[in-house]
Amino acid sequence: MHKKTASYTQYGMRQLLDTLKPEVRTLISTAQRLAGEKRLRAYLVGGFVRDLFLGASNLDLDIMVEGDGIEYADALSARLNARCIHHKRFGTATLVTEGHLKIDIASSRKETYPEPASLPEVKPGSILDDLARRDFSINAMAVSVNSDDFGMLIDVYGGCRDLKKKRISVLHENSFVDDPTRILRAIRFEQRLAFSISSKTLRYLSVASRKRMLQKLNLQRVRDEIMLMLQEKNPVAQMQRLGGLYGFSFLHPRISFSSKTRKLFESIELCLQWFSRNFSHRRQLDSWLLYCIALFEPLSASSTRQLAKKLALRRGEEKRLLDYKKSGLCILKALQKKAVAPSRVFGYLEPHSYEVILFLVAKAKNATLKRHVEDFFRRYNGIRHSVSGRDLSGLGITPGPLYAKIFRALIKARLDGKVRSKKEELVFVRRLQKSIR
Repeated sequence: MHKKTASYTQYGMRQLLDTLKPEVRTLISTAQRLAGEKRLRAYLVGGFVRDLFLGASNLDLDIMVEGDGIEYADALSARLNARCIHHKRFGTATLVTEGHLKIDIASSRKETYPEPASLPEVKPGSILDDLARRDFSINAMAVSVNSDDFGMLIDVYGGCRDLKKKRISVLHENSFVDDPTRILRAIRFEQRLAFSISSKTLRYLSVASRKRMLQKLNLQRVRDEIMLMLQEKNPVAQMQRLGGLYGFSFLHPRISFSSKTRKLFESIELCLQWFSRNFSHRRQLDSWLLYCIALFEPLSASSTRQLAKKLALRRGEEKRLLDYKKSGLCILKALQKKAVAPSRVFGYLEPHSYEVILFLVAKAKNATLKRHVEDFFRRYNGIRHSVSGRDLSGLGITPGPLYAKIFRALIKARLDGKVRSKKEELVFVRRLQKSIR
């Protein structure tokens, strides 16, 4: 029999589900009817159930069916007129409704680990098999959406109890050995929810640390977990806890979360807030990447490149990390001077990403450099000249590499206030023609 918690009876769970937004309740009702028609058992699972207990808003649905999840997802997407994305490698699908609700659908499955830190072998399983493969008790609960027992809570591992006691508990002693990425997830959930890792789970984590389990993983499996930790609201707390419980040698022997790195993280947070307040109309930042630059600060350019390759970072992400290594110190030195022409500020900053520029502000903590960067974002970035290629052709200038040289000179003149209109630009170009000849 499924274990029910004493504090949340079937009736109590129904009351909790009644607190959901009408569109979410309608969606659950549709999922229930479809499961009945197809004679499948369907459950709300994982993060949805956890966040339902915690009273979180903007809940995404996680539905697990004992049967073909992708077939069920296709049928549900047709009922909801929702977009359906298949993840056939994992036997899952994601639905996005017209109201932008997201529903993850999966088949229940059983997982076994042939070796420590290996990828699991997967085969179809029951609801209990599916809950048994999960990382923590608070993520291993399910609520039935079936008509015969709607609202029944399945809580085999004491997830409801752990939510009340605000603690993170794994399901068994080999959890971190089977999947060492759970070490990172345990810290992430602990810090996000302001919970504590249970004493027993800490002992299991300590054993995994002594066995250097994270070092046994391909770093590509670590990458996404580190990125998620750096995207949390308080990455300082995330990294400090990781440093205390395990360290960073699984990434590189020279990486640590020293007091210097902590101060840099705190400075980055202030810079991100400043950017958000003043330049929200600009593109959204990859904030995690600024923190990543800070973590990689002790590494050489060569070591940074090697680690980026091992983590399988995207080309653009790797480029931004290396841009800082290549040009950062030069820019810092140049832009801490007060008397720098606008065109020079533009020349230093324009080739680089917003992430690199903001990291320089965070690292320098220099008012002059910050003013130059603010001028760049407010006035220089995105500046355009008015003269076109057709205008240059009309002046008798043959198309070719010379056009690019003229356009660069026009931008410089615009920035430094030497030309302010198209008429003045044309005069400038004619003068330039004579000097070129």
